[in-house]
Amino acid sequence: MSADLWNMFHDGSIVSIDGSVPGDVRLFVDIPYVREMLPGTGQGFEVVITDCTRLSFAQWDRPAITDLRAVARLAPHILGAEAKDCIEVACAEGMLALQYGAASVFVDGQQPISVEDLGRACEGYWDAWSKDADDRSTEPAA
Repeated sequence: MSADLWNMFHDGSIVSIDGSVPGDVRLFVDIPYVREMLPGTGQGFEVVITDCTRLSFAQWDRPAITDLRAVARLAPHILGAEAKDCIEVACAEGMLALQYGAASVFVDGQQPISVEDLGRACEGYWDAWSKDADDRSTEPAA
């Protein structure tokens, strides 16, 4: 378990969750800006986590919920993640806690993609974003 994968989904939203805890769980992360860095069209990535023993979501001022569909209905917007005794994924709406054996990622739920290739797509996006931001900051005011 590593927080690196979840950090790559910064600004993405978890829009569906299926499976069972304990067991295997499929989460779809809607993150078009990263998806656009790869060939083809689509909206995001399916993350399949195996041997999941914990998936809970605590909105900032509410008790944690473990119902997968209820969590998905909140469409948690990912900000970042940290590995502690579990993976803590900070979201705009609260904190997602995950504990699992392994994770696999699929482009639009179909084509497998390595974490390294996903990382390169993210880097490509953020490099282009930084360049555009730098270009905008050096443009003369109109």
